[in-house]
Parts: sequence; C-alpha cells; structure tokens
Amino acid sequence: MRHGEHDTDERRWLQDQNLPHVLKAILPDPLYRNSIAMILNSAFGAFFGLLFWIVAARTMSSKDIGLATAAISAAALIVGLSRLGLDAGLVKYLPELL
Repeated sequence: MRHGEHDTDERRWLQDQNLPHVLKAILPDPLYRNSIAMILNSAFGAFFGLLFWIVAARTMSSKDIGLATAAISAAALIVGLSRLGLDAGLVKYLPELL
C-alpha cells in the first residue's frame, strides 16, 4: 500500500455513506462517542455564554457589564494559576498514595 492510499480509501468510504450510517458505525467506539460529547459540550457552553452576555448587555448598564467581566476574568486567572502543575502532579503522585 502506497503512502496516502489508506486515507483516500477512508475518504471515499465516508463520501459513500450518509450521516446515520456513519454515526451508527462510529458511536459504539468510546473514543468517538466521548469526543463528540466534548465537542457538543463546548458548543453548547459557547452558545449559552453568548446568549447570557447578550441578555446581560440588554438588561444591565455598561458599568455593571464591565465590572462583571473584570470579576469573571480575575476569577478565571486565579483558577488558571492555581491549577499550574496540579494535573501533572496528580498523575505522578496520586498512584503512589493509593
């Protein structure tokens, strides 16, 4: 098999299938199922976040929107800084503790 021949076969297979058949083929695999769930979670979060800010902009003053944005940004910065190294530390040290 030449380089890239496998990719072409997969693309041709996907083009020949319709969406329900493709979903039926990939959904039993937990990797694809979890990936789709994470993508949908991000999309719904972004949509409802946008919806929240649209409603907030229509109902609150610009000063209140600025204060809310600053408070949320500061909280996100603190959370981000507090997690530095925590993920890697849990992976490394948690099995030793159990």
